[in-house]
Amino acid sequence: MAKRNNKSHQHKRHLLNKIETRFKTIMIGSLAKIEDNLGFLWAYDTDDKLTDEQQKYLDIWENLRNEILNHGNYHLREGLDDIEDYFDREERYSYKFIFNDQQDYRR
Repeated sequence: MAKRNNKSHQHKRHLLNKIETRFKTIMIGSLAKIEDNLGFLWAYDTDDKLTDEQQKYLDIWENLRNEILNHGNYHLREGLDDIEDYFDREERYSYKFIFNDQQDYRR
């Protein structure tokens, strides 16, 4: 039984890790698309000195990016906790029936 629980725990951890990786990929990929399409506002691809307007957009972008990441990470943790709670609840209510009497009941 302990071996089965360990294997189940490994599968659960593997699934949770895959979900976490996919969710983080969604967040980072989305942020990268915004940078690719709007980064010209804050001179994303250059090392030139920023104008006042570009600096304003960079400040807005950095604040927005942090808010998106904080919000996404919070909900990622909450979602992973929900999934883990579900698995724990399922494991808690598994039953094993042991029959001591080996009689044939098919008659």
